[in-house]
Amino acid sequence: GNLTKLTYLGLSVNELSGPIPPELSSLTNLIVLDLFGNKLSGPIPPGLSNLTKLTYIRFGSNRFSGPIPPELGSLTKLTTLSLGGNALSGPIPPELGSLTDLTGLGLNNNALSGPIPPELCNLTKLTWLGLFSNNLSGPIPPELGRLTNLTDLYLYSNRLFGSIPPQLGSLTNLTKLDLSFNRLSGSIPPQLGSLTNLVDFRLFYNILSSSIPPQLGNLTKLTLLSLGSKSVDDYNIEFEQALVNLRAEITDEAVKIERYRSGLQADVREMCRTSPTGQRWGTLNELAEYATLMWPVVETRLAKRKTSQPAKSVAGKRKATGGGSGRSQGQIVGSSY
Repeated sequence: GNLTKLTYLGLSVNELSGPIPPELSSLTNLIVLDLFGNKLSGPIPPGLSNLTKLTYIRFGSNRFSGPIPPELGSLTKLTTLSLGGNALSGPIPPELGSLTDLTGLGLNNNALSGPIPPELCNLTKLTWLGLFSNNLSGPIPPELGRLTNLTDLYLYSNRLFGSIPPQLGSLTNLTKLDLSFNRLSGSIPPQLGSLTNLVDFRLFYNILSSSIPPQLGNLTKLTLLSLGSKSVDDYNIEFEQALVNLRAEITDEAVKIERYRSGLQADVREMCRTSPTGQRWGTLNELAEYATLMWPVVETRLAKRKTSQPAKSVAGKRKATGGGSGRSQGQIVGSSY
């Protein structure tokens, strides 16, 4: 408490325990306060609001409990606030919406409850927002669509319900969007097809209705797509053709194809389901290349069908081939973050 000229205090990854001493609140020149990865416990002191020069707070992976002090909303120079991996409870204080210089906000892996306060949508400089693994409830605020600098949005493993706001389609800088393990319902908004920078998109374990909008075919940078644990009707051929870079081993309960666009379904699937050696295709790139080579054969079969009888639509099902557990189940295979 006597080090009043101190600007940087880094004590991360030690074995420190007990509460934050109240004397810390007298270090009014502090710019960085990093206590990550200790065994500190007790409440976060409201007196930290005296440290008005702070730009960086990292308290993650400790044992802090109790509510997030609303007084932290007065630290308006903060660019990073990381409180994940504790036992914090209660609502997210709407006062955090005053931290308009924040670029990163991590409140994940706590026991926070209540709705996502719409005031967080004032944090227009945010690039990373992690609220996952809490007990948050209520709808996703449509105002999140104002956070157009976001590259990473993680809301998974909460109790969020209602529809996915179409306003999320305005977040065109997003590379990762994870809304899995909630209670979201309704349809997938076609506006999400505007998120053309997405590489990782997860919606599994919700109660969304069963059609994939063809606009998702615009997401050509995707390497991981998880819509799992649901049936999908009207699986759009444009969607499959556009996502040629997507890893294609479809795992447990992922996709049930009910209808395709023509009677060619049976022929194309028969030829493209496996390689000539009987091995499953590893990527849609390989499948597409082989399908291109086989197109003359398809044309021949089509001509024969036209001269014989009308084609019948065929319902097909892709069996589960993968495994995994936890968040990996029901998703197209890819690396996790």
